[in-house]
Amino acid sequence: MQRSRWMGKGVILRAMVDNVAGKRYWSTVGPANISGSNKDNPTAHLGAPRTASVSLGVDL
Repeated sequence: MQRSRWMGKGVILRAMVDNVAGKRYWSTVGPANISGSNKDNPTAHLGAPRTASVSLGVDL
């Protein structure tokens, strides 16, 4: 990462995209319920949708 300077302060811009392809998927499939017991029905969670985020860091 390369830092830049703006108004005499060090700044850095970061960008990130999760699930770039926008595919639907199962992130977790297991034989347990939310409490960790495996007596009940299986648990399955959908994966996260496409998500973009941007952050700006400034040295103070």
